[in-house]
Amino acid sequence: MPPSTNKQNARRFFEECWEKSDLELVGELATSDISMYHFPAYPEGLHGLEQIREHITGVRGLFPDLHIQINDLIAEDDKVAAYFTLSGTQKGSWMGLPPTNNHVIWRGVYIYRFERDKIAEITIVEDGLTLLHQIKALNTWNPER
Repeated sequence: MPPSTNKQNARRFFEECWEKSDLELVGELATSDISMYHFPAYPEGLHGLEQIREHITGVRGLFPDLHIQINDLIAEDDKVAAYFTLSGTQKGSWMGLPPTNNHVIWRGVYIYRFERDKIAEITIVEDGLTLLHQIKALNTWNPER
């Protein structure tokens, strides 16, 4: 597929699957064996549509008012890079940390790889340190929990 189609599908994944929690659309936009890699949260990766849907549901539970601002989408061949800003209010517990009700803002990059106009792989790099600082977790966060 042309890079413009891949860009449109990457945008839809953010705007409809993430922001609007349209979990059925995940199956239309992604391959059945999609993989998502997010270090250090999921070093082994998430695999398959159900794990991706569960991840979206979990993040939406942490930040029910999650908003994603796409700052840039760059497409070449079978890949799309998305630079984005996330914001939301932490309403859920996360890794043993209680909700803070703090409004947080952090940035990240998704690199999507497409197969026949569907997302086959996502690699995520996010500014987790900024997020942890905003929810006051730096002194209490223990990755072994």
